Amino acid sequence: LHELGPKKLTVVHLDHQLRGRASLADARFVEKLAAKLGYPCITGRADVRGYAAERGLSLEHAARELRHVFFAGVARRTRCRTAILAHHADDQVETCLFNFLRGSGAAGLAGMRPESTQRIGTTTLTFLRPMLGIRRAEIDAFLAARKIRWREDASNRSAAHTRNRLRERVLPVLAEEFGPAFPEAILRAADIFSTEDAWMRAEAAQFDLGPER
Repeated sequence: LHELGPKKLTVVHLDHQLRGRASLADARFVEKLAAKLGYPCITGRADVRGYAAERGLSLEHAARELRHVFFAGVARRTRCRTAILAHHADDQVETCLFNFLRGSGAAGLAGMRPESTQRIGTTTLTFLRPMLGIRRAEIDAFLAARKIRWREDASNRSAAHTRNRLRERVLPVLAEEFGPAFPEAILRAADIFSTEDAWMRAEAAQFDLGPER
């Protein structure tokens, strides 16, 4: 984004308070990087573990809800209604497989959308995911070539999270059995499901069936 030269960009970061000092260090890292690049940075903190226990949610679900609430608050504060997220192709593969194992239909098997709109309280936010077609290895190579430092979230390898077990245990087996290019097939399938789901929604929208009889 910085190389593309955005006219207005605000960096936002939410500390989930799940990893103690490491979480605080993440926030400081983001603040320093934003300052170095010349962008305003808004940070926040949320008790994800307490929120999850109170509402009976998984940590992943609770973290996502609180992030969205935080994003909506920043959107109102900055009068910005677009959030750009860094989900990449490997995240998309995990999402599609995870949804398949949960028995999702076409919408779930399509994975994350490059663009989606969500109502959060009184705020409507548009989420953009411009990196869904880029593999994590490509991102690492991009950063390394420019000598840009980054931080790794140690909890991404914790076996306590379902998605992490999928990433660390299931995906390597699939790569061994079907070759390292198997994610490309999943990404193609996600594109097909996304197109089919969009077509079905457009067709259904043509019919006003009125109230149930």
